Amino acid sequence: MHGVEFSVLLHRALEARVQELKDASASEGGFNDSEAVHRIRVACRRLRTVLGLLDEQAYPHLKNRAKALREFTKALGGIRNLDVQIAALENLHTMAQEPLDQAALEHVLESVARRRQKRLAAITTKVPTFTKLLKVPSLPNPFEGPAVTIGAWSQLEPCIREALSHISTRREQENIKDLHESRIKVKRLRDTLEALAPAFPMEPTGFLMDLRAMQTALGDHHDQAALEALLRKHLDHLTETNRPVLSQSLSRLLNAAIEARHQAFEQFCALEGPWDETEFSARIQALLGVNAA
Repeated sequence: MHGVEFSVLLHRALEARVQELKDASASEGGFNDSEAVHRIRVACRRLRTVLGLLDEQAYPHLKNRAKALREFTKALGGIRNLDVQIAALENLHTMAQEPLDQAALEHVLESVARRRQKRLAAITTKVPTFTKLLKVPSLPNPFEGPAVTIGAWSQLEPCIREALSHISTRREQENIKDLHESRIKVKRLRDTLEALAPAFPMEPTGFLMDLRAMQTALGDHHDQAALEALLRKHLDHLTETNRPVLSQSLSRLLNAAIEARHQAFEQFCALEGPWDETEFSARIQALLGVNAA
């Protein structure tokens, strides 16, 4: 059971994240608007982080709502990934000088657009609601617990460990799967820190900026890796179906995507940090005023 102050902090974070999702979902364009999809997905992710911090004993409907949100976010993520690929392909098409390169990109774009329409038709357009969770929970007595800073640290410590325990080794050799895993965990750490920011005597702005820079760098690398995989898949298909002209053009574009991925990895490695889990944890504890164990 959380302490009373920490429980109030989390409930206010819940209210803010639910409102954020409502606002994002109010877009006129709906899921046909790629920017709206992005805003809704980010709001879902941030809300999921807060749901993971809540006390299940105090929120009877928590598991069902969290499951519904997880499934909805996953479906939305598929559309968002295709939107990112479409934007990247359209950008390449704009920059392409050769008509054959443009034709090859148009071939891929048509395929990706069809996949988006299929995913859009399959997704439910009903955004999960959280009215029941927003009711102030009935809490058992005695309602006692550690100080709010201790509560915040107890939630942050495992997130820091998951996100940063292997992060420094990820610079030693480019591994697409490992970097994608780090990207997800760094995002989770940043979202958790944002949700728990009111527990700090001072805003953890510098920490959030560092994590955002790392998240952005890892996100750029992931986008390039996804684009590379997409182009490689279509190149294999064109080769198998004996389309040598389009294959040659797509091969050039694939090589450019591979180079862009390498550059994104170098940009990630060039970041100043945070790389050391122990140091980052110590700095967070110092700001919170929590003694190291």
